[in-house]
Amino acid sequence: MIIRRTIVVIWVLAGSFAGSGLAQPIDVVGQLTQVRQSLLSADVAAAVQRLNQLRQQADRLTPAQRHQVDLIFGQITGAFAPRQAAWSDRKVIDTVVLVDNELMLMRAIGAWQDDAFYPVLLNDGWYSRLFIEAFKPSRVVHIPSGVMIDPTVAAETAVKLIARQNARMIVHREANAAPPPGLVVIDPAGPHRTAGLALAIGRGQPILTAAGVPDPMAPFAAETITQLAADILSALGQWRLASSETWVGLTLAARLPYFYKAEPTTLPANAQIKLTGPRALDDLLGRNNQGVRFAIAGRLTGDAARANYQAMCALFLQPKNALLIDDYPTRPGNPIWKTYSLDQSEKLFAGRFPIQRLTGDGLNIAAIRTATAPRHRFDLLWVNSSGSPHRFAIHGPDEGTADDIPLGRAAAFNVVHSMSAADPWDADTLAGRALAGGAYWYFGSMNEPYLSAFVEPEIAAVKILAGCPLAFALHHGPDHPFYMPWKLVCLGDPLYSLRDTPAQRINAPLPLNGAHPQPPHELDPPDLAEADDLSPGDLASAVYHHFVEGDYPAILKLDPILARRHPIATACYRQVLAQRYAKLLNANELDDARAALTRLLILGGDKSDLTHHARQWLMQMARTGNKPAAINYLKALAAQSLPAPAKQALTDLID
Repeated sequence: MIIRRTIVVIWVLAGSFAGSGLAQPIDVVGQLTQVRQSLLSADVAAAVQRLNQLRQQADRLTPAQRHQVDLIFGQITGAFAPRQAAWSDRKVIDTVVLVDNELMLMRAIGAWQDDAFYPVLLNDGWYSRLFIEAFKPSRVVHIPSGVMIDPTVAAETAVKLIARQNARMIVHREANAAPPPGLVVIDPAGPHRTAGLALAIGRGQPILTAAGVPDPMAPFAAETITQLAADILSALGQWRLASSETWVGLTLAARLPYFYKAEPTTLPANAQIKLTGPRALDDLLGRNNQGVRFAIAGRLTGDAARANYQAMCALFLQPKNALLIDDYPTRPGNPIWKTYSLDQSEKLFAGRFPIQRLTGDGLNIAAIRTATAPRHRFDLLWVNSSGSPHRFAIHGPDEGTADDIPLGRAAAFNVVHSMSAADPWDADTLAGRALAGGAYWYFGSMNEPYLSAFVEPEIAAVKILAGCPLAFALHHGPDHPFYMPWKLVCLGDPLYSLRDTPAQRINAPLPLNGAHPQPPHELDPPDLAEADDLSPGDLASAVYHHFVEGDYPAILKLDPILARRHPIATACYRQVLAQRYAKLLNANELDDARAALTRLLILGGDKSDLTHHARQWLMQMARTGNKPAAINYLKALAAQSLPAPAKQALTDLID
């Protein structure tokens, strides 16, 4: 299915000004080029000076040039901040509220006040613990609910809260207050509704309702997206959000299709670059029919617990340190690699929080594992690498896999890498592992984007440190060929930003009834000995706790089918079991190795890893003259109920 749509790519080249009526268009081009050079060298003052000169000559600029000048000026001077006041000016009640279902969650969020609010999380056992560990509240309370909610009642409650929020925004608009920072698209019957409500109420945004789809990765009807794009464009205009001076956020709190197919073509600015493959639907939305962008989309993912966690982290957490994994400076060949070095970004971010940078000879898989495992210590990760959805190439002889993605901490990720976000619902991909493991914000590509589709890190860092939302800073403006609808995605709140000053925390009573203090022991990781009775989230917390403590025997006692109830339990178990399997093979204990291999195949994972494991055992068996028996065993195993990657691995190996 192909969506045919006229895309106008506006880039600042001399030829772009033909017929504009400007006496000396090259001067404008030259000044914009110098603005760019100033930002690349982090000379913000020089960039602002040149932009002000251009703003004073606004009548000599084309609409596209004015749009570009206004965008850059606003992004490096913090001009978007007044639109974020509903979030940034609120005090934070220093209490985390845990609830048992979405209905209670909506009621707790609906009780937020204009001057103060507080985090509310579903008590799922995994994400709730990660948030509490990062937020470090003075107290945690629990609102129990011993009844199952009626889906109809929950949907009706969501509709009522949506109507109430939009009524508030109408009053706000009629008072001629500052326009809101963005628009939230919510499916009232979908799993992301509470997260969408939290971001709408928490940031002061209007809401558009839209029906989701069962599977975001499945094909869809073009008419569905055409109507959605038109509805979003209409809503942006209705709420004064279709502006040429700034972008706004477009939060997708609905299960919408993830990609669409476009006709193959070439890049207008360089015919040597072929434009093929699926593109991100999120990058298509929020534009007019000429391709001019008004909004930057961010998508919530996962079940209700994870989506709500993403929202609460974006509203209430700020990074206190960062890890930069910088593979590009030492790569030979094309000089573009050095253009994306994080050297200057390290210096810029170091003025904000502590930085650890891995690069050159100090960067390899062992160094990454030392820095991030078993306990993940970083709030912001910026990664430069290359590879596939499941693997990343890094300096040194070994490549990384999804198992090397840090987990167990609330964190934001910016990953400059091809296809890392190809399928964020698959926990065996890079983005999928990060999100399952605690990432609440992830920026990356869903298909091969070309390196130049990513914004140079110096320019992005300058904008981020000025308070520009991260997703805005990481998208090119209309002066760039990859301004077109393309393949970069923001998985999380598109308005997530660094604060100028920390939020003011207060000790105040909650505007809620029925909240009871949560006993401290109930926040501790559960006992893995009770694994059969644990919820999936509690199971993940229990396994992860034993993993970071190095208590591998306790993990190895688990039934692998039980571990598959949560991707983090699976990931930790698989890493421990793979180490055990390697030791058994080295000791030539082939019967025990066969049992470990069987468990690895039951756990599933990356097909190439599983093929490698099975081939190792088969080769060992062949050396002892037992290859026919080994093949028969693998054939019998392949006939059983195994995860698809395991079945394919065995089929490929045996055939």
